[in-house]
Amino acid sequence: MMRTAINGFKDFLVKLMPCPKIPPSYSQAGEDAVIKFLFNDFGKRKIEYLDLGTNLPDHYNNTYLFL
Repeated sequence: MMRTAINGFKDFLVKLMPCPKIPPSYSQAGEDAVIKFLFNDFGKRKIEYLDLGTNLPDHYNNTYLFL
């Protein structure tokens, strides 16, 4: 009975406060998502850069999100 009440309360909270959509991230700790958020906040939509020295472009890469 207690577990059902807890699950019902969790469902109620999720409906009350839906989580924001989390953007994809290819960096180790989400640095690329933070940078993208800041660029969007400053109105920068088109970002140009030169990525040097990447071994695996989609694994622990701070710039792959901006392709």
